[in-house]
Amino acid sequence: MGNIKHLTSRSRLWKDIEHTLISQNDVGPKISLKCQLHNRITHVDSCKDFDHLEQGGCRRKCMKELDCGHVCPQQCHGRDIGHIAEYFCREKCERYPCRAHPKVRCTSLCSMECARCEASIDHKLTCGHLAKCYMFTLDEDRIGSLKDDSHCEEVVDMKLNCNHNKILKCYLKFDSLEKKCHECTNKTKKHVRFTKNTRL
Repeated sequence: MGNIKHLTSRSRLWKDIEHTLISQNDVGPKISLKCQLHNRITHVDSCKDFDHLEQGGCRRKCMKELDCGHVCPQQCHGRDIGHIAEYFCREKCERYPCRAHPKVRCTSLCSMECARCEASIDHKLTCGHLAKCYMFTLDEDRIGSLKDDSHCEEVVDMKLNCNHNKILKCYLKFDSLEKKCHECTNKTKKHVRFTKNTRL
């Protein structure tokens, strides 16, 4: 790990440091590292030993309880012990955020903002699909008025004019750009490249 004899042979300062280290019993074949979270001592005597401590803690799981009530399942880490910047909860959210549908659970991760409510409403849109809760305004705990009847995000399998099929969101089937066929476009590009190469 280090060569105190080599250092002291080249520097008077290191001789003084060696004297101090020896008096404190801090010179030996191993380094003792103490985990700040678990108070566990880990002894290392080669560079390879650090491969098991790459997060800066010990070899245990962190298991610190987070503000949300879940525990951190990552390997013990010396950075961000407060779990604010780098280490955050990746468990599934257990909240039920929609007041109109109190039994519908959030589909986001615990540390993220709650996802919009995807519960179906007994109301057909102009496209024929059932509306979703997030499409409506919320009047206290009840569904209010429909925001937009045309913005349906159901995934549909649409047959294009060229007879190819394309998977896209329902409201995009009226978009001329989205209705372009990628298969036909790619074939055209390949044909153009082939024609240029054969002419050369």
